[in-house]
Formats: sequence, C-alpha cells, structure tokens
Amino acid sequence: MSVFSAVGLSLSLLGCSTATEEENEASACESYDALVLALSDASAAVDSSSTIGEISDARESVADAYADFNEALEEVGADRSAALEDAWDDLEGSFNSVDDEQTIPQAVETVTPAIENVQNAQEDMSEALSCGDAEA
Repeated sequence: MSVFSAVGLSLSLLGCSTATEEENEASACESYDALVLALSDASAAVDSSSTIGEISDARESVADAYADFNEALEEVGADRSAALEDAWDDLEGSFNSVDDEQTIPQAVETVTPAIENVQNAQEDMSEALSCGDAEA
C-alpha cells in the first residue's frame, strides 16, 4: 500500500524513531486490541439499565484506551489516524454532553451512534494496519 511506503520513507528520512515500521505497527495493533475491548465493554455498559455513573466509567475506560492507541499511532503516521480522531472527537463530545438531567434512554441515544462511529473507524484502521486476521 502506498501509504505504508510513504510513512516508512518519512520515518526513515526523519530518523525520529528507533523502532522499525513493523514494530510500530505491532505496538499500534496491541493498543488497537485494547481499544476494541474498551469500546466493546462500553457498548455493553451503555444501555437502558445504565446509570450516569456507569456511562461516565465507560467513557473513562474508552478515553484511556484511546489515549494509548493514539500515542502508538503517532509512531505509525498521523495520516492514518485522521478518520479515527474525528470519530473520537465526536464520541468524546457525546460523552461530555451527557448530564444528570438526562434520562437514561436520552443518554444512551446520545452516545451509542458515536460509539458505533468509532468502532467503524477503528475497523478501518485495523485493516490499514494489518492487525488481527488480515491476509499478508
């Protein structure tokens, strides 16, 4: 893929990383797996029986996993993380808009589409990184 070549060339020309492109991708894949788990847990935690506290806890878990993943992506290349970052910004805004005045169904309706958007963006990122079961 040409993006991989451009990122590899940029990293080698800049000399800004001692890790190889493959090592950076492996690290990003590990962080990606942690984000997948955090989002899955958040998706399961955000339903009509959730409390605002549980929704806040889900947000914190996803935020931590996202921060770790985003840090790993910095080594891989900023151009591959743009779509995920946009989806994350939307999700963070959705979580931040939940308040104690909302009903649980309103809070769920606020955050569920944004969680799904991040999941879609992370799946696209996984394909770009060749994480998991992708063909070689």
